[in-house]
Amino acid sequence: VAILNPSEPIIENNFIRYNDIGIFVDGNRSSRLYVRNNTVYENNTGIKTYMSEPIIINNVIYKNTSGINVTAWLCGASSLCNNASPSIISNLIYNNNRGVIISNSSPLLSENTILKNQESTISISNFAPQITNNNIEASSSILINAGKSDIDAKNNWWGETDASVLDTRVYDTTNDP
Repeated sequence: VAILNPSEPIIENNFIRYNDIGIFVDGNRSSRLYVRNNTVYENNTGIKTYMSEPIIINNVIYKNTSGINVTAWLCGASSLCNNASPSIISNLIYNNNRGVIISNSSPLLSENTILKNQESTISISNFAPQITNNNIEASSSILINAGKSDIDAKNNWWGETDASVLDTRVYDTTNDP
């Protein structure tokens, strides 16, 4: 499913499987496209956004190479173009190679369950997404921050209470160059 320059469509109640990209939202950042109540599995990329602000809510995303891939473009001197920042809310994202990949965007990740993703759970390059009230459990790295901004990721459950164990699963360019 590809939505180019969306106005306010809804992608809802679908089973999407065996594609390069299951759902691709590319277009006008001011639009409000809803991607909700879908099951997206066994694709190369489950859901991909580019320069857009969809609301991705209540989906089940599993067994993809990448669960959700959020990408925007830089404008001028490393500033975010048009504030392209999707909302990723109340999804189940599991058993993907990489759970959530964020490049040059600053989405909201809230109330999601993100677990058992093999290579990385959340990978960030540039800018600082809001990561709050999620259940995040990892068998490998939990959070990879390759950007320069600090990330506020308070009020999440990390699947672990031992700070020394969590520290081995969180990577950033400051502490892990």
